[in-house]
Amino acid sequence: MFNFFNKKPKNNITSKVLANLRKVCDGLKYNYVYLLPQISSDFIIGKKINGYGDKGAYTLILNQLLEEKFRNKGSPLFIIKNINIIDSKNEKYVLEFHVFEGILVGYYCSIELDELIVNSVTILNIYEKHFINHDKNRLLKMVSNVGEKQVKQMDLENSFCISIENKNYYTIKSIGNGDYLTVDDNLDLFSLHHDPFEIKKISETLHNIDLSKI
Repeated sequence: MFNFFNKKPKNNITSKVLANLRKVCDGLKYNYVYLLPQISSDFIIGKKINGYGDKGAYTLILNQLLEEKFRNKGSPLFIIKNINIIDSKNEKYVLEFHVFEGILVGYYCSIELDELIVNSVTILNIYEKHFINHDKNRLLKMVSNVGEKQVKQMDLENSFCISIENKNYYTIKSIGNGDYLTVDDNLDLFSLHHDPFEIKKISETLHNIDLSKI
């Protein structure tokens, strides 16, 4: 959904955007101190428009080699809402951070971060928006008749659903570079690749597939 490599990015991120993100992270204070070390050109190597978000929403392109350094496995997806930023002209704008597994994976801002210099950050009204994972509950029911060996090879705890052209794909395992093994509603097995975007069908059924070898 949100979401997120060490390829040369097609969408570069400027030092000005990184400086503004760093200023915001510094202003978030104690609850989010783990975000500040992530704001560097070594880790954030680009950004691209989040096609599933509002105008002003971006997905960050991250250096895969450094992801494990910052990853907090099991930490849920959430959005830090209502971050107010004030620029050097005393204009106020709204910003939000998208965080998954402890990593800043994207953001939304009501103005392009290239177009201002963040002067101060107000956090009086910020809150976290969390998500009830109905997709995970549905997937658990779907795989209830699949072999125990296959289920143990899946990452069901962090599963989410991606809808593409009116078809649902449920992630069951990360295969790196922001790509996933997924199943559809019929438990057909696919690999989902983000750069370039591609869906490859692997098998008509999930049964008897050794996911550890994919």
